[in-house]
Amino acid sequence: MEDMAKKIKNRTRKSFDKYVPFFLLLIGILFIYNIFTLFETQQAVTDAIAAIEESAIPLDVTLTVITYPNCDDCYDLTDVMDALASVNINIVAQNELQSTYEDAKALIEEYAIEKIPAIILTGQLNEKEAVARELKTIFEKISETTMLFQPETPVYVNAASGEIVGRVQITSLTTSDCEQCQDLSTMITALKQVLIITDIHDVAYGSAEADSLIAQYGLEFAPTIILSSDAEAYIGFAESWSNYGTVEDDGSFVLRQSVPPYIDTTSMEVVGLVDIIYLVDESCVDCYDVNIHKTILQGFGMVFDEERIIDISSEEGQALIAQYNITKVPTVILTSDAENYSVFEQVWMQVGTIAEDGSYIFTNMDQLQGAVYTDLADQED
Repeated sequence: MEDMAKKIKNRTRKSFDKYVPFFLLLIGILFIYNIFTLFETQQAVTDAIAAIEESAIPLDVTLTVITYPNCDDCYDLTDVMDALASVNINIVAQNELQSTYEDAKALIEEYAIEKIPAIILTGQLNEKEAVARELKTIFEKISETTMLFQPETPVYVNAASGEIVGRVQITSLTTSDCEQCQDLSTMITALKQVLIITDIHDVAYGSAEADSLIAQYGLEFAPTIILSSDAEAYIGFAESWSNYGTVEDDGSFVLRQSVPPYIDTTSMEVVGLVDIIYLVDESCVDCYDVNIHKTILQGFGMVFDEERIIDISSEEGQALIAQYNITKVPTVILTSDAENYSVFEQVWMQVGTIAEDGSYIFTNMDQLQGAVYTDLADQED
């Protein structure tokens, strides 16, 4: 039995010994592989560190600014310069040239510059992709070594003609004799938020100059405003203006959307002053306050001229009830001038009716949600 165990042991050792060279070879291969992998890893780390160090080195550039003399309201380059300060560049030289200089004229021609002020960046911009990507958010790439900034937003100078673009003048046709006519100062203030307004010229309705403007542009109402053609330079403005007016053959922007009250230049009458009658039941102490209608209507911009309170028990009240077939009070009756308020017109049919004479009568009490009123039909029963 012991002899058999020895034989098995010897046979196992011989089998193991036979594979020893293979294991040694495998260990050697793994050792070499690990050494190679370690070297590659170290090289990758070294390369990464070198790349980081390289990216940290700012890109040397030369900056040239071209401006126009005596244009104080021209596009302010401060924001552009501040943006450049956050980019990993080193401005090794900075030149400032007026567009009238010969050197500036040569650069304008070389880089096909259309608008002044402008900024030219030169350097090996293709060497640092990350820097180039940042610069492209502000600058236009001209070549591998040159980028250009020129403003999209006025005021700027047309480099070819030397004309200053974007200084908008407003001609305001005013109606000082019409105290209740709309004041367009709010609109002008809003325009100042999107346009550079350099002059506002008031022209009084009824003057010779006003008559000339009315004839030239076919103005149908006053007050109104006319913008000079420079408004065209503001991106998207012409498209937005189409909701309010027209662009004329001479480039002027004319307000065509009337805001009542206004003077009709043909009839020379004031349009949009609304008379209102508050038809009430004075015997109903719990009925809702009819003045709520005035507050709501003023929210549509409506302007009132004559206001009257009429009780249903009066002769005039009875006449109104019969004329307009009124069944519920309190209510209001508006004269036909209310039709000049476009937004009001769009919603009125949900709350009232329009009579044959053009008057507007409130009828839908459900819109007042829980309001107490007198039902005249019930009284008849």
